[in-house]
Amino acid sequence: MLCQHLIDSYNRKDQARIDMHIVQNLAGMVFSNAILGIVHSMAHKSGKILDIPHGLANAMFLTYAIEFNAKTAEKDYADIARAINL
Repeated sequence: MLCQHLIDSYNRKDQARIDMHIVQNLAGMVFSNAILGIVHSMAHKSGKILDIPHGLANAMFLTYAIEFNAKTAEKDYADIARAINL
């Protein structure tokens, strides 16, 4: 839905903007029911304190979290990489 309506929403088409609100609502429900992990948690705290945009804060922590988690989740990472053809 996001890919389908984002550009039209940006171009101020009313139905697309309504649909983007629905997308945002669905994403909020997913986040409320998912365990988002340490990267997301640290990004919330540090982003607020250091005035860093949320997406950028996530990107800053992601490589370090993957490196740390790989010590115990190497097989899981390998399975995911194979599943997405990396």
